[in-house]
Amino acid sequence: MDWFAQMVHAQCPQETQAWFTTQLEQLSHAATEPVLYHAISLVGRNVGKQLLHLSAQQQHCIATHTNGWVPTDWRLLDAARLALLKAFLQGQTYQLNWLETLLATADTAELICFYQGLPLLPQTDFWTQQATQACRSNMSTVFAAVALHNPYPVTHFSDIAWQQMVLKSAHMTLPLSAINGLEARVDETLLRLLWAYVRERHSAKRAVSPELQAFLTPYQTRGKHENH
Repeated sequence: MDWFAQMVHAQCPQETQAWFTTQLEQLSHAATEPVLYHAISLVGRNVGKQLLHLSAQQQHCIATHTNGWVPTDWRLLDAARLALLKAFLQGQTYQLNWLETLLATADTAELICFYQGLPLLPQTDFWTQQATQACRSNMSTVFAAVALHNPYPVTHFSDIAWQQMVLKSAHMTLPLSAINGLEARVDETLLRLLWAYVRERHSAKRAVSPELQAFLTPYQTRGKHENH
């Protein structure tokens, strides 16, 4: 049981700690595809919906493993789902189509948990591809799970995927200040896209969010240059 699973285990009700331990052991040692799906699907029934409580020391521990990310407003069952998935990914060789099926059949709450928890999962091209696809989702909450308060995109997304994520956030009037690493990854292409969006809004006599205006203000000269 790794440090994250131990933290979750300690907060589980006493009557469900044995169930959680058993699932971790099964997922860590040659688990089959049905075992993975079964464990994840039963978390809500066995763990409960109480809030996850993290001490300052626990928050610091998580942040040191995740480039600063700490789960906020998470329920214990979210942390339990992530701990089980993490145990499965770290414990054995598996087929990628098992994970594809897991994501394809997951409900919205499970998807949000998995994508918000990306910084804690083993880093592979598979998860980068899945996170990029999630940014094309019509489900705003799933998109926000990847785009906001998440250090994963800034370090793993290609330039095109990053630019499209930021532009979509602007379209959805999401808080750009919640995109981790935005200032550090500004480039000419991203600025051109954002200025083009602003001009499009102005041409249609539609408002531009104050936050987007504030973000672009330091680059006002470039925006004027793009108009010519």
